Amino acid sequence: MLHRPALPVLALTLGLALAGCIQVPELDEIGDPKAQSADYPDLIPLGPVVARSTDPVQASAELKADLTGRTAALQRRADALRQTDVLDEEARQRLLTGLGQ
Repeated sequence: MLHRPALPVLALTLGLALAGCIQVPELDEIGDPKAQSADYPDLIPLGPVVARSTDPVQASAELKADLTGRTAALQRRADALRQTDVLDEEARQRLLTGLGQ
């Protein structure tokens, strides 16, 4: 019986042995011929890209304000629904009769 510490080592060894059995294609065979003859893409400075990114603190404050507004609107809708009658009198009597009251 194998000891517990030997099982991970055995699994790793078996995994590496199986990984060695695959056929890796040559790098020349991979890719689109158009991409190989295309010009190298222009490099752009990273500074403007980072500057345009959203400030997490500001985004969090905006999200909180949006969610607070949505919460208040949903609460108003729920309060309005609580004030209305869902059943008319005939349906209410039929329901109460069915419940045995």
